Amino acid sequence: MIDDVLLDAEERMTSSVEHTRDELVTIRTGRANPAMFNGVMADFYGARTPINQMATISVPEPRMLLIKPYDMSTMGEIENAIRNSDLGVNPTDDGQVIRVTVPQLTEERRKDLVKQAKQKGEDGKIAIRNIRRDANQQVKDLLKDKAVTEDDVRRSEDEGPNASRGTGVAGSLQLQAGDAVLVQGPWAALTRYTQSPDVIAVTPPQALQRAVPLGRGAKRALVVLGVMVVLLATGLVPAAVAGLLAAGALVLTRVLTIPQTYRSISWTTVILIAGMIPLSAAFIATGAADRVADLVLGIIGSTSPHLALLVLCVLTMVLGQFISNVATVLVVTPIAVAIAQTLELSIQPFMMALTVAGAAAFLTPVATPANLMVLQPGGYRFGDYWKLGLPLMVVYLAVAVLYVPLVWPF
Repeated sequence: MIDDVLLDAEERMTSSVEHTRDELVTIRTGRANPAMFNGVMADFYGARTPINQMATISVPEPRMLLIKPYDMSTMGEIENAIRNSDLGVNPTDDGQVIRVTVPQLTEERRKDLVKQAKQKGEDGKIAIRNIRRDANQQVKDLLKDKAVTEDDVRRSEDEGPNASRGTGVAGSLQLQAGDAVLVQGPWAALTRYTQSPDVIAVTPPQALQRAVPLGRGAKRALVVLGVMVVLLATGLVPAAVAGLLAAGALVLTRVLTIPQTYRSISWTTVILIAGMIPLSAAFIATGAADRVADLVLGIIGSTSPHLALLVLCVLTMVLGQFISNVATVLVVTPIAVAIAQTLELSIQPFMMALTVAGAAAFLTPVATPANLMVLQPGGYRFGDYWKLGLPLMVVYLAVAVLYVPLVWPF
């Protein structure tokens, strides 16, 4: 009798494990996997049917799936089912096949996936515990009815649902749904391992890697960087020429290929600066800068140059938290020039103060590219930037308003 109870419990546990495994496979991990559509149901002539039974699903690229329905009239139903699912993908069709592009995982989406995986694993564990509890209760009922002996019960505890999973070597352990595994190895191997559609990385290798080994061409790149710094520091050539020479040297020394060099250019930054320079010139040519300068001086008066400098620096710091600090300085510079000319003061302290104030972009992750670059690797939140940024901004403001005029007098 106990054997029947143990056999039934084992079959139910195996079924629960398989169900949990199927549930985990449906989680989108950033790579194309036909199993992600398991459980997505579409209407097929009035019956809810899994779409993998209504179409063939192929993976032509690592992040793209092609779905070709057996019946073309069901294409719209399949597309709507995918779009309304919780996979977070947007399917498109060309009349013949449905294309699904799997987007890159964001940090927020990655955390959601970890929560989903933990929840599905926990549901599987609860199901296993419930089966074990039921089996134990059945055994106790058999003992109470004297249908089995105490020796039979002890044997069932050693062989049945209460048995230990063992502590042998790692290779002999069988992983169960919901298990967490600590994997150790070279960074390249870990990265390849986490790219498998069967693996959900709780913490990606990129988030743990603290040191990047020098790769091929690293020494040549460092030499080129050093030469460029010397050219910039000595002023032998203009800064733009030094940058172009360094980029050309990286290509000639085969550190980078021409396509890699082209792709590394931040066209957004180039276009932003190129667009702001005409705007700054228009500020001066149209007299808008003079109007704003007159408005500022009308409010604060013309008796204290330090007060005018304070207002300009605060304006620069506030704008710099929401738009590029380069763009902010280009916008505020004409106003600073107009104020200096109106007060008949030297322009040097105003320009240097704007340089200091423009660099004080610490309060938001969008203030500068550097802030945004460290957001994900460091695991910071939006509010974390205030903790360090606000005291630093006060220091920068004091330097801009009080110390800069000592070095470059009005």
